Amino acid sequence: MTQHVESLMQQGKWNEALAECQTLIEQQPVIPKLHAYLGFCYMKLNNFAGAEAAFRKAITLDPKYLDAGIKLAQVLDRQMKYKEALEVAEPFHHMHPNNPVLTALVNGLRRQAGAVEEESWQKSVKGAWHNVMLSQD
Repeated sequence: MTQHVESLMQQGKWNEALAECQTLIEQQPVIPKLHAYLGFCYMKLNNFAGAEAAFRKAITLDPKYLDAGIKLAQVLDRQMKYKEALEVAEPFHHMHPNNPVLTALVNGLRRQAGAVEEESWQKSVKGAWHNVMLSQD
């Protein structure tokens, strides 16, 4: 069923592969691999919102689908949704602690998520300046 999609993807025909995935998903909406392929096509076409939705569907259908979980975390990372990406990557990392891609991804996301939280905290604490203007009535 997925051989034609895989062939199109290997040839770099991302728009055709995307259309084929969509057609197959209409016929068989519960196959996680098709949703993951759809997400990968969207990634290659720089449609990260579409890729995010497709990868989420893939891991909803199969919560242990490692490749879809990694790609979803990467898509969220590219959209600078570091905390969400970490929430996706950590459970997969617990399932596959020796996966070097997941280890690097989780470590990087922890640094990014921590930096974003620290930066927002610092911004809220710094600059307690108030601009007071008196009006003349």
